Amino acid sequence: MEQSTLIFYTLLNNDIVTVDKGKLVNLQSDFSKRLLSVAFDYSFSDIKKGKILKAGYFGKPEFSDITKEKFSISHSSNLVLVVKDKDEIGLDIEKIRPLNLNYIKNAFDNEEWEKIEKEREDLRVKMVLQFWTAKEATLKLIGTGLSVSPKMIRLIFKNGKIVGSSIDNKKIILTTIKFFEGYVGCVAHYSYDKSKNCTFRYISFDKLMAMK
Repeated sequence: MEQSTLIFYTLLNNDIVTVDKGKLVNLQSDFSKRLLSVAFDYSFSDIKKGKILKAGYFGKPEFSDITKEKFSISHSSNLVLVVKDKDEIGLDIEKIRPLNLNYIKNAFDNEEWEKIEKEREDLRVKMVLQFWTAKEATLKLIGTGLSVSPKMIRLIFKNGKIVGSSIDNKKIILTTIKFFEGYVGCVAHYSYDKSKNCTFRYISFDKLMAMK
């Protein structure tokens, strides 16, 4: 990822915040807006009131000011991430959890599914979710989200690892996220400069909750 890319994240600590499943999505959305406020130095109140953000053609959130840097948001269970860059970017994360693999099988082509079936049984779900985040990050990058079937995304492998994807002859660069225990994730972008590093900022729970 390029040096201009920043990832801001917080863990929703269930020892501090106790919510039932029905309210978790609203809490994740609230944290996403708080993180955007920190990332772009906008008023949280203005973001919350919809003064800063708008929905793209397929519902992808973006800034009303088109000169601003691009961003992508993802959340799964207790983890919320916001990534920003000067260019278009896509991000997806998933908590590793039990899955009915037959339910998600239609998201993959035959080659991808063969790789999954050859994986050790205890690691199969993790591979499925890693492949899924690669596809969804791609769809977020191009701005369609799940209005386009993930099966239309072809994953590109090198030495057994995901390095990219393609859709409609567009080539996408993928970088897998490996630094959150119990989660998998992927960042999608159109270009990649190996000489630059990703910059992280860790935002404290208390600081986020203090925003008004």
